[in-house]
Amino acid sequence: MWDLVGKINGDFVDFELPEDGIGDLRRLQFKFRATRADGGVEWEKEDYVRHIRLENAREIWCFPFSGRLVYDNNPFPPINIFNAGDVLTFQVITQKRFTGGKLYAWNPYDQQSPSMWFSETARDESTFTSTFIVGLQQSMTRGFHFKLVSADADCWEPERANRVWRPGDGASLWIKSGQVNVRREPLVLTQVPVEVLYPASMQFPPKLDLYDIAEDQSFPVNPSSDQGYTGSPLFRVGTYNVKIYPAAPYTISAEKGTERRAGDASSIARSFPQGSGNLTTASRFVLGADGWIPSFPTAAPSAKLVIEPAPSESSFENGVKVDVSVGGTMPYETVDAIRQNDGTWQATLDVAQNTRT
Repeated sequence: MWDLVGKINGDFVDFELPEDGIGDLRRLQFKFRATRADGGVEWEKEDYVRHIRLENAREIWCFPFSGRLVYDNNPFPPINIFNAGDVLTFQVITQKRFTGGKLYAWNPYDQQSPSMWFSETARDESTFTSTFIVGLQQSMTRGFHFKLVSADADCWEPERANRVWRPGDGASLWIKSGQVNVRREPLVLTQVPVEVLYPASMQFPPKLDLYDIAEDQSFPVNPSSDQGYTGSPLFRVGTYNVKIYPAAPYTISAEKGTERRAGDASSIARSFPQGSGNLTTASRFVLGADGWIPSFPTAAPSAKLVIEPAPSESSFENGVKVDVSVGGTMPYETVDAIRQNDGTWQATLDVAQNTRT
């Protein structure tokens, strides 16, 4: 963890990360704090915590009140000058929540500057694309912040989706609801592979539920294939092809009833995809276990369970069976416990390493 002091550089404040000891920049996240006139410290909101998306970026630009990052491309190029009256076109991917809504623009650097509203001008339901035409006012030519608002104005994008437009972005832009990035290229659905380790005792691999956080909309995902698992005959591997807009906020969970948290009947929601880097690498999880893993664990007879019966009125006289599962899912094996000479019962269990069994 670094606590860096900024250096004033014209209209900017520069921060330099150390050359060594970081490696992959995607492991880093950061936010700012300021020292007030009274000597107190003021931190940015958690909404503006910034996550670096590129492994080897040399320069990164960022902005107050927004988590957006611009990489290796000065957002204020001298040759890209915009004037009052120039027009920007925003193509917005939104499934339903902001259809027919508005684009709200404001200048956080100048509280006296008026905010602006721009209505949807076109809608293509086949691609879930809404178009917003933004005519620049003089106060907007150097840049502005913006977000989406629903048609009834009851739903605003969260502050973590506060976006920034700067002259370097150009006049034709593509965005996805709930996503802080601003692009020049059309957004397209990208297929991301998912693999799930599940008990072979289940008749079929579980269905998955993809949840678009910004849109508040769920999409069912069926398995494309399943196969035996070389790490243990007690498990199988289901394979899925999940289509998303890269860098948009999603979660993924198994269909209701197939897994649950301890003491909680709800499904486990995992931030998706597993990493922000190479989307061709499969995101993997074990059914019933929270989080993602880089590779599946092996399951071997590695845990001895010793059961001591109650001193009186034991219900174990006719034998004991032990169900073994990951996180409360369907048992992947049932083991007979063997009574010992000292009166205890013992069972050797196949345990998937580093999972909640």
